[in-house]
Amino acid sequence: MPFFLCHFSYIPRYSTINTPVPIAKQDPYAALNIFQRVEEHSDSTVFLDNTSGALSDDHCVCGVRNSVTRIVGGEETLQHEYPWHAAIYSKLENRPFCGGSIINNQWILTAAHCVNSSLPTMASILIGAHNWVTPDKSVAKKVAISQVTCSH
Repeated sequence: MPFFLCHFSYIPRYSTINTPVPIAKQDPYAALNIFQRVEEHSDSTVFLDNTSGALSDDHCVCGVRNSVTRIVGGEETLQHEYPWHAAIYSKLENRPFCGGSIINNQWILTAAHCVNSSLPTMASILIGAHNWVTPDKSVAKKVAISQVTCSH
């Protein structure tokens, strides 16, 4: 089963955590556009295949995060356990400074305090990496930021 990249908020309050639900295409949550073209709504989303880690587009239902383990008390998560996670990566410091959630094949959702007008030239997005210090180059990918949009 592939790991689908959907924000956790897509799982409604009345469903159980183990029940996948369809993506609401009209939800325009967006902060960072990671490609050169802009689409506010998409019929597809990006997912990581759990065997190859390859990125691709597909119609999908939302994935379900592991609600039991996280990096708490020093316990490391499994590789690709949270495939919707993206790191906002400083080009100057060569390290991540904020995180975000992949919400479709073009947008990363992050906190407003992580962005400013110079972000597209000063940062990139690192996806598919379990360890940012030594990312698996066959799975991890750095992509450019082409647009920053803040909602109020």
